[in-house]
Amino acid sequence: MWIQSLCMGCIHSTVCTEPLYPSSKVNGENFDIPDIPNPPAPNGLLSSTVTFSGFMPDHLESVSAWSAHAARAHNLHCSDPIHLPTILRRWDVIKGPFAHAKTKEVFERKTYQRTVQIVDAPNGEVVRKWTKYVVEIRGRIDARVCGRQCRVL
Repeated sequence: MWIQSLCMGCIHSTVCTEPLYPSSKVNGENFDIPDIPNPPAPNGLLSSTVTFSGFMPDHLESVSAWSAHAARAHNLHCSDPIHLPTILRRWDVIKGPFAHAKTKEVFERKTYQRTVQIVDAPNGEVVRKWTKYVVEIRGRIDARVCGRQCRVL
């Protein structure tokens, strides 16, 4: 099929080998990432979980959406990014040593978390390659990988 716009892997209008899917939306912004449909998951067996945590929610949204897209491109059934509770840490510091000892400054740090789960992986090698790829692209975001075989309820 001939296309006139840019798609993944194409620089100019050529014959495109990728199927055309509607674009993904993350935080209301339209990305040029085609939305690949999820393959079926008949057994509901949880294969792997990747949990992302970071201090900037916009970076976290884009990395978790991209990891879900990469999983679907590898024909893995994955969940949409799951929002986990935000961790809020507050601490106070005395402003001065003597005259201002009764006044304090309050600081806080919010840690946002997202999770992507892989269900019914046909091959463990594909999941290992996907998790290695996801951990490499994360950029200033912590990623924890938990691989297990258990039933999703």
